[in-house]
Parts: sequence; structure tokens; C-alpha cells
Amino acid sequence: MVSAGEYIGKKLSEQTNLRTTIPKRGAITTYFLFPSYAIRLWTSQLIVDRRGIDSYIVVGHSTNGQAVGINYKVGAPADSWTTIEENYADYPVTLDFRIDVAKWLNNESFTEPSYAEIGTGATVYDYTQTANVTPSGVRKIIETKDNSTSKEVEYDVRFIDRNDSNIREIALFNASSSGTMMIRYVISDLDLAISNEYRFSVTLNIRDVTPGDAMITNYGMNEIRDQIAGVGGSRPDYFEWSDGTGIMDYTDTSLDGSNKQRNAEKSMSDSRPTVPGYKVQWLGILTAAQLNSQAVTKSGLYTDSSGNTLFAQNQFGTINKTSLFKIQEQDSITVR
Repeated sequence: MVSAGEYIGKKLSEQTNLRTTIPKRGAITTYFLFPSYAIRLWTSQLIVDRRGIDSYIVVGHSTNGQAVGINYKVGAPADSWTTIEENYADYPVTLDFRIDVAKWLNNESFTEPSYAEIGTGATVYDYTQTANVTPSGVRKIIETKDNSTSKEVEYDVRFIDRNDSNIREIALFNASSSGTMMIRYVISDLDLAISNEYRFSVTLNIRDVTPGDAMITNYGMNEIRDQIAGVGGSRPDYFEWSDGTGIMDYTDTSLDGSNKQRNAEKSMSDSRPTVPGYKVQWLGILTAAQLNSQAVTKSGLYTDSSGNTLFAQNQFGTINKTSLFKIQEQDSITVR
């Protein structure tokens, strides 16, 4: 939810951006725009399930099969899953993970969460943490990363053939050791038994929290989701301006309007800290020769040079474009 202060600040910024510039005779002046977008990343649920495995064979299990390498379930069906803990509270992802997502938006490398680790630490979670408090030293590969639901990623990890006592925490990482921690949950005291299999399911959410007359579209948020899920997402590289006057919607895949101009970004800045996230900035220029005699009212970020790939869009007061000035736009996305 956008605070009243953020909304008022956005409006004041828009008024400053749209002040009339009086051009000097024979000179090309610059008209500045500063759209500001924001996304929020948080987890909305942890579900812990348990089922017995005495009725089937697990190859490699210490008591239910031969040690031949990896765990592989064969034979009779396993028992039904029983839910032993549910947590539907919202938790912000770690600051380090926000930085990683911002760096991907800044065209840097990104490694998605692929491992889960349990531990015995019971310290309350804080987004500045970087590791489990008392890790067990064992990490399991996340078996499922489901990104079929819009703006969500679901992680499913299973622990089997473990007899750890007093497990109180579980965290998701992007490496088999060290790496970036995405989230950490504190759970009720749990004793793992060799006769059981345990499943931990975590859901990550991506939401637009942009203030004012601007938004990151469903397409943009789902590109972020796909990158986090490890299936590859596209980041914005292009600006577009238009004379559209329609009401913006999250389902939009292109700016409306009969006159449009799409240009490649001119430059990007490194991600930098904000409170409480990281910001990435893009620079785009509508030249003095483009969209002249048009009433420019909207701009957007796209992932491709053509096509319906609108990542983010904003609307502002009419700019009556002439050859006497160019529009220089600096867009930013804050990952919270």
C-alpha cells in the first residue's frame, strides 16, 4: 500500500517535471521526466507437511533401501501428507535478495533460489539476516519451482532420511553453500524421524507498489517472477512515448494512442540503496525531431524494440511536443 506521503511526493514531483520551459531563440532545450516505479517482494505462506515412508522403498535410504546414490522412490505408494504447521504471515525477503533482483534489472547476473537449509536457531527473522542462525550444515535441492500462477513462485523442498532434533528454522538460498538467502522462517520445534518424509512449501509474491499515476504491468511483474523462478525473464531496455489518453490498467501490454515513438535506452546506472530497498535507473531520450506537433501524455518501458512487451507505464500532463526541445526521461524501479 502506498502511503499518503509517497503519493503527495509523487504529485509534487510531477508538477515540478511539467513546468513550462521557455526556450532560448535558436536553441534546443530539454524537458525532463522522472517516473518512479516500485515493486515489493515477500513470502505469504510456509506449509510444513509430513508423511510416513515405511510402506515403500527409497533407494539410498539408510533403512528403506540400498545406498546407490540419490534418493529415488519406488514400490508401494507413500502415506498421505499430513500438514503439521502453517504460517500465512507476510515476510519481506532479505535485503541481499532485493539487491540481487535489482542487479538483474541492471543487466547483471542473477542466480535463483535452488537450495533449502534447516537449522536449530529460534531467533526472530529479520530481512537484514544473511544466513540461518544455527544451520544444520545440510542443504537440499528445491524440487519444485512453480511459476504458473501470476506474480507468484512456489518452492517445494523435501527432507528424507534425517533424524535431526529441535529443528526451528528453514531458509532458501541460491547456492549449495554460502550464497544469497532469500527468506528464513522460524517454525515450531520439530524432530525429524527417519521413518518420515518432510515437505516445506514456500510461496513468494511480487506486487506493484508504485505511487501516483504509474504502474508496473502484469507482464512486467511476471517477467520478474520468471527470472526469480529460474526460467528466464526479460528486463526493460526500451522507452516509448505516446499521445494516449485512455485509463491505464495492469493488463495493458502496450501504450494506447495513435502516435508513438520507441527508442532504445541511452544508459543505466548501477543499483543503489534506498530505504528499504535498492533502486535501478534508466535514461531515455525523445529527440527534438520525434513526435513533433503531438500531445505527448504517456511513457513506458518495454523489453523489446517492437511488440506488446510493456513492462511499466506512467501518465502525465500533456506535453505539446515541438522541434524546439527534446524529452529526457529518467525512470527508476525500486525493489522493496
